[in-house]
Amino acid sequence: MLNPRRIRIFALFLSLGLGAAALMGQELTERGKQLVRHYDVEDYGAHVNTVGGDMLSDGRVLFGTFGGVVLFAGQSWEFLPVAQSFIMDQVVLNDDEIYVSGGGLFGRLKRGANGRYAYESLVEQVVDNRADYGVEGSMLTRGDSVWVSTEKLMFKWRDGAVEMVDWPESKLTKLIATGSELYAFRYGEGVYQLVDDEWRLRWQDELFTGLTGRVELTAPDSVGTPAARLTLVAGEAGIFDLYDNGEYKQAYAETWPELADRRLRYALRLSTGDLLVAGDKLGMAILRQGEGIRHWVNTGNELIHDSLLGLVEDQEGGIWAAGLVGIHRWEYQLPITLFDPERGVGSGAISDAIEHQGTVYLIQSEELYRLVPGPVSTGARFEKIEIDGVAVISDAISFQGDLLIAIEQGLGRLNDDGTIEVILEEPDLPYGEIFSLRVFPHHFMKYRRGLTTFYERSSDGEYRRVGEVKHDSLGTNSV
Repeated sequence: MLNPRRIRIFALFLSLGLGAAALMGQELTERGKQLVRHYDVEDYGAHVNTVGGDMLSDGRVLFGTFGGVVLFAGQSWEFLPVAQSFIMDQVVLNDDEIYVSGGGLFGRLKRGANGRYAYESLVEQVVDNRADYGVEGSMLTRGDSVWVSTEKLMFKWRDGAVEMVDWPESKLTKLIATGSELYAFRYGEGVYQLVDDEWRLRWQDELFTGLTGRVELTAPDSVGTPAARLTLVAGEAGIFDLYDNGEYKQAYAETWPELADRRLRYALRLSTGDLLVAGDKLGMAILRQGEGIRHWVNTGNELIHDSLLGLVEDQEGGIWAAGLVGIHRWEYQLPITLFDPERGVGSGAISDAIEHQGTVYLIQSEELYRLVPGPVSTGARFEKIEIDGVAVISDAISFQGDLLIAIEQGLGRLNDDGTIEVILEEPDLPYGEIFSLRVFPHHFMKYRRGLTTFYERSSDGEYRRVGEVKHDSLGTNSV
């Protein structure tokens, strides 16, 4: 019941109590608050700003921050010192070597025989003068090599040696490896592919040469024939799939009216094939081809902030996001979300939950609530069903098309207009006593102290008693 319903929202769902126009490209969902854990300075013991992210083979995740790297080991954090600079990018070549860059530095955290990581600067092996190194553009691993691009140069580090790559300077480059292929986006030129150790310009349409905002390259979705080579996410222009013949087409078009003004900054292809995007006015959203925004978490739905600066998917499918204020972990794949007072569920005890004709109902503090789906951006909530003349609701069941409710006056049926029709009266029910209901395949049972009665429903919708059992008055109302 917590999976998003595949119902497009294009109108005012006033009958569902949404009271506002829903957003294009979203779907109704029955999920409540997302399960998001926030780690701050007190948790990881370093600077409040965190950037980038990667993962070791055993599932430990790491992020850059000022002065070093923070590493999460499942229960605790470890700080790995590097230098007095912001570590903007980190990639794991293997569990013994973590490569870092930022603030004009390039080096590695190498694990010693004692199991601890120590930093070794490598920039001196790349350039003689640090001023010739330039501002970082991108870094990734490909096989047993680390590729690095800056505004002034590109090089490959392999087996302790530097191999310079022929590449014009003065333009930042975004690198991406998909499978065995390596691509690069250069502002003002387009998208290159490395073919036979030579960079070839593959996509140079005016759309790409004119981009000035944040651009991300990700692995493509496997959907479609022919399959795309890679996906380009441009915060100011849209999301595009790029094809072998040099052509491209807009992807996730149904989401763009919603995403266009949200300053997309980061993108990540998830193991499910869906596309994760993050932005300053967005938080994080998961997109699926042809279906729009499937999941969305933002500052109105459990994020502490939405200024995110890096994305990582861990082995369990959890999504980690570095940012200006700490680190988030989003459990979006778990079929569990939270309903609390902000989602319509009060502080009283919940005595029962019932699914009736596709809708979830709760009995809380002797009142009846109904789950109302909402847009993915805000989530669902429970709304109290106001019923005139009914002060106490003790139980409810779904039976052969009817929602039957135990009330003070007897057994009631909830009608479509929200009213309750009393169908079986309990004139001798002592004041303050309640009764319980239980469902069987062809009948239901009504239990109270001293008496259990069985009922069935006729073909014309009438209820009749088929038997009863009298017993000693017990000190409990449970069955």
